[in-house]
Amino acid sequence: LMFQYGLPLKLTSKCFQDEGLNNCCDHYHEDDAKDHDEFDPPRCGLGGPDVSQGVTTAFETLYLYPLLLLNGLTAVLYHVAEVIILKHSVGQVLKVNACLCSTFLIPPIVRILVPFDNVEPIPPLLVCLAAVGATLTALSPVQWKYMFSCFRSSSTTTGQDKSLLARNEEEIRPIMMEKGKKKQETSSSSSSSSLAAAFALSIAVATMLFSSALWASFQRYAQNECGVNHTGYVAVDQVVGGVYILVYVVSISSEPLKGILLWKEDVDSGESFKDALSRTLKQSTSNGYRGLILIALAKLFATLRLVGQFYLLVKYNPALVMLEMNITRLLISWIATLVMVVLIPSVLDISEKERERALDTWMLLLKFAGSSILIGLLAVANSM
Repeated sequence: LMFQYGLPLKLTSKCFQDEGLNNCCDHYHEDDAKDHDEFDPPRCGLGGPDVSQGVTTAFETLYLYPLLLLNGLTAVLYHVAEVIILKHSVGQVLKVNACLCSTFLIPPIVRILVPFDNVEPIPPLLVCLAAVGATLTALSPVQWKYMFSCFRSSSTTTGQDKSLLARNEEEIRPIMMEKGKKKQETSSSSSSSSLAAAFALSIAVATMLFSSALWASFQRYAQNECGVNHTGYVAVDQVVGGVYILVYVVSISSEPLKGILLWKEDVDSGESFKDALSRTLKQSTSNGYRGLILIALAKLFATLRLVGQFYLLVKYNPALVMLEMNITRLLISWIATLVMVVLIPSVLDISEKERERALDTWMLLLKFAGSSILIGLLAVANSM
């Protein structure tokens, strides 16, 4: 409501076009050779060019364009996939690469949602190089060690007990057969568990990839097909989408999802959904409502960020924008972390050993190499 009624009407009722802010559905009237003052709400628009879009128009928007109801579902799918992926030792790297590879899906999805919108695909080589650079930049020392250990073949040899050496062959055979059977059962169980984990991880990566692409495409669909501008979309995404998140949080607070989608620490704490709400309220209102103020500021910045993303996604090639945003976010993240590790490690609450690992020469060289690839790709992408 603050954005909807606090900003000038031109900013809340118009849409971003190539030449600036214009009536949201003008492109339809140009295509149909109709007068610009004539609107067709079932096809595009929310009643006219001077309607301030936001919270008060969010439910009308969903009524006229029910496909936008799936927008809130993308947030839930993304968070579910994120929890499963980040439980893995190299989850952060998989998450970054899933978001980068989502750019492959954006052009075909946009063509389905907005038939007249021609979005050019990104060259596959560009995305593959971005994945290589992102992997080099995002991997931590522990993750590098884990990856190298996967390539090592470790075999353990077990000798016979001394007591068995004194027995004859007839006594040894059934004992060894029993041991072999138990070892085979353990190996089979471990293999099945590994396959199940790998399958769940693959589904989670695919889900994150698809939900990221769909979320970006829906913003293009909202403006170009529905006549929903930045303030209207923010209301749909943040206000109505909040209902989806609330249902999701309630669902994962109960069995059977509780044991799957909650962190182990949260499950072990035994805290119920009601207890979590009570603790959140207490922390938000203590110390002069400091927590509540921080939440409000975070929400404000998240909204401003969403408006900026919406502007970029509807004005430029959304696939290219998503690629550049993910690269830029990764670069800012690791460089800011490096600065804090060097200058103010106490803020991160890390041990001296962790600090030494983060500042390892070979590790930094790999990260700088990856970052060089990403910066070069940004320069190439901006020239496209």
